[in-house]
Amino acid sequence: MVVGGFCTAAWRYESAAVVQRVQADLRGKVALVMRAMSGARSGAVGGPRQRVEMMERLFEELEESFRAEEEGDATPYMISWRPDGSVAARSPGTPQDIERPDLATTREMVTTAHARGDFQEAFNFTPGGDCILVGRSMAPQHAALRAYAWQMTLTGTVVLLIGLGVGGWVTGRALRPISEIAATARRIARGDLEERITTRGG
Repeated sequence: MVVGGFCTAAWRYESAAVVQRVQADLRGKVALVMRAMSGARSGAVGGPRQRVEMMERLFEELEESFRAEEEGDATPYMISWRPDGSVAARSPGTPQDIERPDLATTREMVTTAHARGDFQEAFNFTPGGDCILVGRSMAPQHAALRAYAWQMTLTGTVVLLIGLGVGGWVTGRALRPISEIAATARRIARGDLEERITTRGG
């Protein structure tokens, strides 16, 4: 019971720590995307189509830089919505079923993180009403947590078996004198009066 409780607590702690690390990373990436977008817009020239193409190129470049950071892990995706809810730009890896978060559920200029199925996402609304979201799949983390759970289960089982073995050995040694006394008493009761009950140290 104690071993099982410890293993469960350790897994829950590790799971929460993984989510917190991913959310902190995504919040940082939202801030990076917002700074990059602000810089790109300040130097933007041309019409709406040119600005959309510029934003799409920016998102592709950011996705490439994020992929290099992740070292083969799940690559974060990015998407930006205009105040009217239409998509301004999205990175190539953005899920198609993603929807803009509700502004009423968050505070302006405060980065919010949430879970959406197998994804963790962080988003922020700009003063102008645009929404920037960065997300990523948690599949690699979930796989690692499953492996960690199996490792903890195996470790807990080994510790339990060792504990049972040592406990049985200690109990056997502790009860051996009592067994010897009981056997001697039975022989005396059967008439073997030469038998004597001896005590250790006596």
